[in-house]
Amino acid sequence: MSHMNAGQPAYQPPAPKKGMGAGAIIAIIAGVVVLLLVVCGGISALVLMPAISKARDAALSMQSMAQMRMIQQGLVTYAVDNGDTLPPLGVDLPSVLAPYGVTGEMFTSPRPPASGPSYFYVPLGNMSRIESPPQTVLLYENPTIPGPPWMVGYADGSVISVQTEAEYRAIIDAIVLPDGTPFTPHK
Repeated sequence: MSHMNAGQPAYQPPAPKKGMGAGAIIAIIAGVVVLLLVVCGGISALVLMPAISKARDAALSMQSMAQMRMIQQGLVTYAVDNGDTLPPLGVDLPSVLAPYGVTGEMFTSPRPPASGPSYFYVPLGNMSRIESPPQTVLLYENPTIPGPPWMVGYADGSVISVQTEAEYRAIIDAIVLPDGTPFTPHK
């Protein structure tokens, strides 16, 4: 048996304090700050996504344009070495142009088409017979590549970026071979 002091009340734990302690308030504030940071980060990501996507698309378009220029340089150099005659249609262009620094990888666009090759080559025959090289299409992107833009390369070595589908279609639908027949592998 335990003896209790007479006249002393039995021990009672202290009553809970009213209100919150400083630690609880700090924890709540920290939680709210973290929540705000997460929400702001999510909103920032949503706002930046279109800009990041646009920048990525622009970089891929520039890479495609550079590849087309390299292929065109290879084609023109090939023609110089072969009596001004470009390779015939159906020839394995990566193999034919390999001696001119054109690799097989250059024939694959960084923006892959839905179907078919990345680029279409227009066999123009003899370069010296081309009346207007700056207006004669030599190479163009597959129309199934998601655009805009679409790249079109000319016999003078220039490559342009076409921003509307209507303009792009007008350019590629107007391609004519040296014998006067329409060139339509893209249809």
